[in-house]
Amino acid sequence: MIFKALALSLATAVLFVSSIFWPFAGTSTSMISDEKVRPEDRTAAKKLMDEGNYRDSLAMYLKVIRNKDAKDVELAEDWNYVVQNLQHLQQVQEFDVLLEEFHELHLNKPRFQKRLAMSLLNIEHFGFTTAGKFYRGSARGGGVWTSAQDRDRVRAMQIMQRAEKAVNDSDDKNLMAEYYWELSQLVSFDRMYGETWKLQELTDLATLPDYEPADQWGWRGRGWGGGANRGAPVDAEGNPIYYKIPESWEKAA
Repeated sequence: MIFKALALSLATAVLFVSSIFWPFAGTSTSMISDEKVRPEDRTAAKKLMDEGNYRDSLAMYLKVIRNKDAKDVELAEDWNYVVQNLQHLQQVQEFDVLLEEFHELHLNKPRFQKRLAMSLLNIEHFGFTTAGKFYRGSARGGGVWTSAQDRDRVRAMQIMQRAEKAVNDSDDKNLMAEYYWELSQLVSFDRMYGETWKLQELTDLATLPDYEPADQWGWRGRGWGGGANRGAPVDAEGNPIYYKIPESWEKAA
């Protein structure tokens, strides 16, 4: 009887864990679907989310986005709902894996790529580092409070840079205007108010910054939310250093 009870308890635990994580099982591109996306699939997924069935809604939206022939404009909205479902489920630690999967799957869809990039600005930048691995959001089990803010900004700019050719090759002027406006937001992200001095530092887009130590609110560094205002930069003689417009994006230094 003891062994039977233990077996039953173990089976129950497995089912419980599976119910929590099953939407993320096999998030690799091996799950690419050729099944046609039907309008009613999106309607059903949104209805599930509105009713609070976030897990089922998430699973349906993931199925929709994994269709390689899904339309660019619709995918951008689908991703918004994926992120919202993750946040409702307190599973934002899965955000990065899904973002990288869909970034590679839909490289030829610039609107979707823009949305992926901009979502990196709006997602929680704080998390925990446990055993050398970063877990985004309020992960269970705790660890060392960590910020991914600078890393998220650079990764977003990398994604935007990769989408630039598709944007410029498009005849869609609205797309082009949106792209460069949002790119400007990425450039200035975390570089306003008391942190404008950072705009004079060249961002290395070839290498992702390391995660940074942070407090429980994800604040680190100087300026807004991160400590004392550093003030305007000056040269060795105390003269203010003025901004200079580079000749081009490629020649910025």
